[in-house]
Amino acid sequence: MRPLGDQMVISCPKPSGAPEPVVYFTHNGTKIDSEENPRFVILSSDGLSGKNLTFEDSGKYWCTAANIN
Repeated sequence: MRPLGDQMVISCPKPSGAPEPVVYFTHNGTKIDSEENPRFVILSSDGLSGKNLTFEDSGKYWCTAANIN
């Protein structure tokens, strides 16, 4: 649990596969789109960063990896 206004970083282990999987994050079942919500950034290291957390940011976060197979 993080205090309101704080920031967070969630890491997700780099998955392997062929073709290489794409990692995405969901919050309470909804895919996080960093263009729609710039407070969240998908990190190149397969992590998620969030800043200026609000009460609405509480809940469950999931990292999912998928490829076309």
